[in-house]
Amino acid sequence: MKSDCQHSFGMEASKRCVLLAYAVWMPLHFIGVASIGHVAIWGAAAYVAILGTREWEIGLLARFAVAMVVGVVLAAVVASVTMRVRGLVSAAAVTLGLAGLIVNVLGNLEVTGGTTGLTFVTPLELFGVEYTPQDTDIMVYSIGSVLIGVVVAALWFLQRSRVGRRMIAVRDAETLATSLGVGTHLVKVVGFAVSGVVVGASAVLYVHYNRYVDPSLFHDTVAINVLLAVIVGGSTYLLGPLVGAVLLAFLPELLPFDGVMNRAVYGMIVVLIATYANDGLTGWVRQAARRVRRRRPPRARPPVDRADEGVPA
Repeated sequence: MKSDCQHSFGMEASKRCVLLAYAVWMPLHFIGVASIGHVAIWGAAAYVAILGTREWEIGLLARFAVAMVVGVVLAAVVASVTMRVRGLVSAAAVTLGLAGLIVNVLGNLEVTGGTTGLTFVTPLELFGVEYTPQDTDIMVYSIGSVLIGVVVAALWFLQRSRVGRRMIAVRDAETLATSLGVGTHLVKVVGFAVSGVVVGASAVLYVHYNRYVDPSLFHDTVAINVLLAVIVGGSTYLLGPLVGAVLLAFLPELLPFDGVMNRAVYGMIVVLIATYANDGLTGWVRQAARRVRRRRPPRARPPVDRADEGVPA
């Protein structure tokens, strides 16, 4: 069973990984915190979605709501601890440690099935219509497409809103923001916690697509690959997570190698992109487009026949 975004990118699974990449992008872009703990939060939300369906027979919309609430609460808890340390690397290390704690707890609870995990056999039902497994995959793809569009639009507005500008101000000049009376700790926690909404939505999509969860699906490699997708795509650009997640997913399938050679070439390409494209692929493409526009010769204006204007030559 493939859990890594880099290997599970069927069209349906791609939506889940792109959403997870956007969830990681949000704290990194808005408050300057690199999180490796979002995958564990995503796993907890997936467990709760399954357990809610088993125990209370909640529907699809309720699954989304419950998973989003769990995502926000756990993200707020992780943020409240992480914001007490300084430095990008230190914060990432704290989120990694908290993620390990969450995964260990999930793997040792009887209600979560321990290391065996939980299966999800409830068919997808929406507005009174029950879908077959094949139709469920199509619906997950459609719902994921819509959710990605909604998330991108919401983040576009957030960047331009007063709240978004305040978070970016705290990211760029925390000392100055504090001197102006801005509650920087609260702003950071809120900026981190909001990403839990996207984590929860991604978890529900994964539950319906994979129909199974266990602690091994939320290991550190997945978290690092998702963060890598954000960096490769471009953490300063709104389309960066989408570009990076799609690239890292399909690149191994496009390389004409097998086994170790495939992974080696894949790693070399990722290292080259991260080294020479400082703003990610999205930034590199934008810079290349600007260079092309600058090199274009200016348009020559057609000669003016002054005799037609009534001016003597």
